[in-house]
Amino acid sequence: MSPQANLHIAHIVDLRVIGGIERMALELILATPQVRHSLVLFDKHIHPSLATPLAQAAQVVGIYSSKHWGSVRLPKSLRAGRRRQLIQQSGADVVLNWSQVLDTRGIVTPIVFYEHGSAWERYSTEQLQQCYHNIHHCIAVSQAAKRMLQLHHGVTQPITVIENTVFKQPNVNTQPRTLPTGRLVLGAAGRLVARKNFAVLIEAVAWLREQGRDVSLHIAGTGPDLERLQQRVQRLGLSEHVRLLGYVEDMDAFYQQCDVFVCPSIWESYGLVAIEAFAAGLPVIGAATDGLPEVVSDGINGVCIPPHWDGEAFTAAMHEAATFDRDYSYRALTDSMEAQQSLSPAGIATAVTVLMDDAERYHNMSRAALQAALAIKSYPQLAAAVLASVAEARA
Repeated sequence: MSPQANLHIAHIVDLRVIGGIERMALELILATPQVRHSLVLFDKHIHPSLATPLAQAAQVVGIYSSKHWGSVRLPKSLRAGRRRQLIQQSGADVVLNWSQVLDTRGIVTPIVFYEHGSAWERYSTEQLQQCYHNIHHCIAVSQAAKRMLQLHHGVTQPITVIENTVFKQPNVNTQPRTLPTGRLVLGAAGRLVARKNFAVLIEAVAWLREQGRDVSLHIAGTGPDLERLQQRVQRLGLSEHVRLLGYVEDMDAFYQQCDVFVCPSIWESYGLVAIEAFAAGLPVIGAATDGLPEVVSDGINGVCIPPHWDGEAFTAAMHEAATFDRDYSYRALTDSMEAQQSLSPAGIATAVTVLMDDAERYHNMSRAALQAALAIKSYPQLAAAVLASVAEARA
């Protein structure tokens, strides 16, 4: 009998918002109808785009809120106990914790921790001990994520690296792109939050236009920083050149409308958007830290820029407080943690200029991007690997 036969997984996950990890949890559940799934959530509220498919999935045998006992909302001090009770009552064989650093003490069911970005966050020693003390093993979406778990969170249990992938196989362009003779359209995508660093990218567009470069920027995504970014666009006089598109349903069409993709994030655990951009033949520009260089090969299918703005330099130049000045990034070259830094507008603009001034380089990078997209594993392959790893905890 297969180790996955009759497997029942209890998922600890927060589905109140929609992001990469929430979509990953949903897609894994939908891709494994042979497994029973119970969901132990933070709250009764589920993002509308997740609620309907979960309600229609027969493999989901229970959805529970650790914040509630019936109609009663529990204080924080009782929620860890409620979570333990719900997991025990579910009868699950294994717990899959979706990157939630929380108190798991007293949970006797084997726990697998799926690292998808929490290793870059700051927690107290007590919080880390309460979370990791009784896990069976971890799954990390990149080598950078594995090392951050070890170096930053002090995890000593085994860690399996299962590289991330896209949810559906991308429609890969058949021909590489040629450098446009007119305006160059930069693309970016992600939640509008400080970590994604879109303010610096907007400043890079201003820098390029001041240098006489005909560029525009399209950003796909929603989030709490929308108004702040809109104000920066207006202040820089870029309203005709920077478009904040909000939620984009057809991302394939979005990528096709761009010429170069920029990922200015302070850190990325992997860099899924880069794969999506590759499928459209787009060279990708981003930071030479954390997980992105595992996707983007510098000088081959994109440009990886060493960030050099520390918190003080960022605050002085951007006229807003840096949110990363006490955090760390992973540097593969030294296999070590270093203080987080930001790309600068000039650094991004220089990389864009190099591509704009070399049509052959741009064309070759586009060809390499397509080759990288064709080599990406399918989501069913990832789901099978994750399921096999989770099943090991039951053995």
